[in-house]
Amino acid sequence: MSVSGHKRDVSKVIELFYDATPNGRKALIMLEECGLAYNLNWIEIAKGDQHHPDYLEISPNGKIPAIIDPDGPGGKRVTVFETGAILLYLAEKTGKFLSADPVERIDAIKWLFWQTSSMGPFVGQAVHFINYARDRGIDDTYAVDRYTAEAEGLYDVLEEHLEGRDYMAGDYSIADIATFPWVRVAKGHGIDITQYDNIRNWSARISERPSTRVKPTIPEKDASFERIDGSDEESWKNLFDKKPKSAAQTAKTT
Repeated sequence: MSVSGHKRDVSKVIELFYDATPNGRKALIMLEECGLAYNLNWIEIAKGDQHHPDYLEISPNGKIPAIIDPDGPGGKRVTVFETGAILLYLAEKTGKFLSADPVERIDAIKWLFWQTSSMGPFVGQAVHFINYARDRGIDDTYAVDRYTAEAEGLYDVLEEHLEGRDYMAGDYSIADIATFPWVRVAKGHGIDITQYDNIRNWSARISERPSTRVKPTIPEKDASFERIDGSDEESWKNLFDKKPKSAAQTAKTT
């Protein structure tokens, strides 16, 4: 499991476990927006770092990102995985990007859940079949057509919702932070973003924020790439074939 520095000399910093994916960027953007000190720990998913028993103690489902906050509620250490939970946790910790107004608050939360439960999973499948599977010579027309249609439907929903709005739920919020990193790679979902004026304008507005321009790098590797490389056999296995195994399960088999 690789750990490299994006270190800040501040006590009780948050540990961010990260790779350069849309989900990883959600947590990175939120930490930057909140002005919270953090250490960036690279979990290179193409290398299988997410399946390491030590990391599974942090994120049992073997996914990135995750955070550890040594200064959680009551000063206690807390671990948070799943991007929706991370964004909600950091919003509540700092009082930022989640309105105190009850109506705007629930509006942001419902669009956050829309992104994490609908948009993210379906466009993720579109990416898999349109890009990764085809790179391997697997051309499943049914899967490509199905998930392209699902992606188009989700973009249609967002386009309609953004009509007359600058942001998804009142002011800039965790709903926007969750959705933007996926929209910025719309081409990989089979989506022509130029067909969606409201989304394009919303995305351009968010792209001007300094938080969205942060691009951490691994030494000798530019991590600002659009897509994790899964073309070779080992990367494919690490990304798509391995099942998460807990530290306890690992101990039983060794």
